Amino acid sequence: MKKDLLFFETPETFREWLAQNHNQKEVQWVGYYKVDSGNNDFFNRHK
Repeated sequence: MKKDLLFFETPETFREWLAQNHNQKEVQWVGYYKVDSGNNDFFNRHK
């Protein structure tokens, strides 16, 4: 499953991925990090 997990650094890269893949995948796991993890994904920056 881990190979199917995607992380996005910005909302724009997430939107771009969705625009290109919305009709190609039935399911896609999107990961996000805990706030205190030290990883800087867009979910943590836009709270």
